[in-house]
Amino acid sequence: MLLLPEELISNAVIPKLRSMIALKLINQHHLTQNQVAEKMDLTQAAVSNYLRKTRGNRLDLETYSEIQSITSTIAKLFTSVGFFVENFII
Repeated sequence: MLLLPEELISNAVIPKLRSMIALKLINQHHLTQNQVAEKMDLTQAAVSNYLRKTRGNRLDLETYSEIQSITSTIAKLFTSVGFFVENFII
């Protein structure tokens, strides 16, 4: 089945980026699943799925240094006081 670029982005790329950011917030910045969920406007269950790799695992973007750098920068922004996903326009 051929996917439109928009479908690929919404079904695979965005979930993968969210997963990478959530994992960095938990593993590198020591936030809890609930804190990550609140910051990223997700449910705690979605964050749990990212951790268990049952969501956001359709693409392997970890090998791209540019994407690693961008997701690290975004994760660092989320640790700023008062910064929530509403502050970040995607």
